[in-house]
Amino acid sequence: MLVSFIIATKNRPERLRKALSFLKGQSYQHWEAVVCDDGDGRGYFLAQEDSDTRIIGVKNAGIAQVDARNTAITVAKGELLALHDDDDWWEDSNHLSTVVDAFSQSASSQSASSQSASKDAIKEALLCSYGWMVTEENGQTVSKELFAFDATPSSLLKNNTILTSSMVYPRRLHQKLGLFDRAVEGYFDWDWSLRVTQAGYPLFVNKSPSICYLVHGTNGSHIVESERRLRNFQAFKNKHNLDIVIKNHASLLQND
Repeated sequence: MLVSFIIATKNRPERLRKALSFLKGQSYQHWEAVVCDDGDGRGYFLAQEDSDTRIIGVKNAGIAQVDARNTAITVAKGELLALHDDDDWWEDSNHLSTVVDAFSQSASSQSASSQSASKDAIKEALLCSYGWMVTEENGQTVSKELFAFDATPSSLLKNNTILTSSMVYPRRLHQKLGLFDRAVEGYFDWDWSLRVTQAGYPLFVNKSPSICYLVHGTNGSHIVESERRLRNFQAFKNKHNLDIVIKNHASLLQND
């Protein structure tokens, strides 16, 4: 079973390099990483020049991160898509094996590392995982907090308790539900989880903390009240008719 990592990147090649290095360390090796550059081109060239032929660099066919992810999806060949931010990393080297096993209808009779699972046997579902919120200083970890929420279709109507880089699902769901919605921009992931679950597809939560989410000054855990993000949040609320207040992943931990 081929897994395609969908990675949008913008002007942070060193963090992208780290993310890719952890992917290369996965015990399950049948994957590709489609890196779509939405910035100055350094991410594209880093991917193109990598000696690992599973890493593919493409340039954004549109504008901003949602278009970049949609561009990568149109290039991806995997039966499964794994969303991956360029500044996060999959810490557990066996996580991809666990994911592939979870999506196989015949998991009990197949090895988790098998590459021969039938396309038709893939469960149509959305899988997410617990993870860690990591803060660094000078490249060193200074704090690491467990992000562990039992996301459900009903809980997602109140808070986004899913880390983007933990989301995995069959690529064919896009054929049925469409690509990511650029109108909600930074809330594309929350919007996608609602679209999938409201369409009746199951949501599975892997309770093993496998994903590291880096908290820094340029991601949503810091710029939650920017004018642009507030505008996107309002578009998201209106789309789903939700009565909610704006939050971020860090504030969810504080309120837990």
